[in-house]
Amino acid sequence: MKLTRGYFNSYSRVGDSNIVNESYSRTRYFSSDSVRSASGTTVCIRTSTERPETIDKACFIIAGIDEKSLLQAVDTAVSLNRDGQHGIPVPDYVDENVSTKVVKIIQSYTGIVNRMVWRKF
Repeated sequence: MKLTRGYFNSYSRVGDSNIVNESYSRTRYFSSDSVRSASGTTVCIRTSTERPETIDKACFIIAGIDEKSLLQAVDTAVSLNRDGQHGIPVPDYVDENVSTKVVKIIQSYTGIVNRMVWRKF
């Protein structure tokens, strides 16, 4: 996925997918100097996330799905940026062995999920 410099150099990004916070965290760490200095918090139009680690690192805000919550989240993101609070890259997203971690997690939990969730024995 190719993302523009304007996207990363904005005060905040708004989207309805968790991929924006993951991509932003990785690109901040690995890309060219002009993008590495990117700032801003991602605002997600959702009611939950499967990636709470991005909230913990202060680079992601769940806005909810109503107008008032969304506007409040964007205001918070812009204020954080203005105050120089850009969060930090999520360590799991910038490790060099992410693919290996994913394979090990899938391998480790497939049997457990099949037994406990799907009741496959």
